[in-house]
Order: sequence, then structure tokens, then C-alpha cells
Amino acid sequence: WVDSSKLVGDDPRMEVTEITKGVASLTPATTEFEYEVQTVRTQAITEITTGTFALTIEGYDTESISYNEEEWDFKSKLEKLPTVNTVNVQRELLDADLSLYAWTITFTHTRKEVVQGAGDIAPIIVKTTSLTDAGNSANVQVFEAIKGTHPMYLSLTGLSAATTYYTRVTAYNNRGYSLSYASG
Repeated sequence: WVDSSKLVGDDPRMEVTEITKGVASLTPATTEFEYEVQTVRTQAITEITTGTFALTIEGYDTESISYNEEEWDFKSKLEKLPTVNTVNVQRELLDADLSLYAWTITFTHTRKEVVQGAGDIAPIIVKTTSLTDAGNSANVQVFEAIKGTHPMYLSLTGLSAATTYYTRVTAYNNRGYSLSYASG
């Protein structure tokens, strides 16, 4: 099975030729790739009444983000960063009495990528926080929900140690086949 939908160029094509019959398919765990998903959430033991926080993504800082920021505003603030092109943001109310929220961020495309899919993004860092609650316990946490994979990267697993494996990669477009790149 070959999916050439991610190829670019003049008349790009893919062809697979199995020279020696293998014992398993060499397909990624998913049919395409995984988007990077990270979640930012507020925590407190008493109700958060006011405040903001700022995040750092790949060395760039966001504008201040309110403790109850709407998802479209959160998305807009992330997409203003020079390394982020598009993200999807979903906000979830974790606890109405404590005003706790979680924002799930799916990185769909970064500025440095030439194809869809952001790959594995560095963890989001909480730069500053000024959340206010009566117990002085309010904070912001970030965790990675799904590690992203790159759409043009294949990881082979289950290989045996001390065994030589050979691979060959050839590109094809309207100008013909490229030189083969073989490794072993």
C-alpha cells in the first residue's frame, strides 16, 4: 500500500517494488501520522477569581492568557507566534465551583514544515502565572497527551539486533526517477 497524497512537485508518484518477500508489512502504526496534542490546565484548591498566565512555545512567548480564556482567543494567541501556523483548541470546564479549565491544543501545522503535520513539538512551558485564589494555590500545568509524528517519517520497530537490514528510497516525479538512496 502506498499513499502518495503528501508528495509535492510536478506529477509526483510513488511505486513500491518488493525485491525479497518480507514477513510483515512496513506500514506506520497509523495510516498517516499523529498530530501533537498538549493540554494546558489550571489547578487550585479554592476558586480562581482572576489572573492570567503566559506560555512559551519553541522559544516564543504568548500574550497573557486569561484563566477562563475562550478557545478561539487562546487559538489566536498561539497562532500569533512565529513558529506556530495552525492549531485547534478545545476548552473544557473542569470544575465550575473552582473555575478550573483545560485547553487541549492540537498542533496541525508549524511554520517550518512544508507538509501538513507538525511532528513532535517541544513541550509548552509555563512562563508566568498571576492567577488569584483565596488559598494562593492556583497554578498552570501542561502535559503532552499525544506525541506527534512526522508525515514523511517512518519508524521501523521490532527489528532484531545484530541483523543487517537494507532499504532503498527512490523519488519519482514528471522528470523521472531520482537516484536510489540505499542504506544497510
